[in-house]
Amino acid sequence: MEITKSDFMARVDAEPNDDDLDRCNCPRYPSLGHQWCGWCEHNRPRFLCPECMESFIATHPQGMMMYWHDGQSMARIKQIIKKSTESRR
Repeated sequence: MEITKSDFMARVDAEPNDDDLDRCNCPRYPSLGHQWCGWCEHNRPRFLCPECMESFIATHPQGMMMYWHDGQSMARIKQIIKKSTESRR
């Protein structure tokens, strides 16, 4: 199943940036360098899924910076995690 712009917007509540759709549809997950590509079991882009991020941070606290060294990406993830947390209340 190919992830479209409308699929992305429905799950993330934002337009895709840069190569987001390419990453969602990347056939190379989970090979080295592509661990955050694809669509996860929570029906979101793996690289922007709060549950996947929380799970990864819990098991690899130092490894987070290895994948998200770019401040813009980290700010985006924090915003999505905050939205997700607020919606659970």
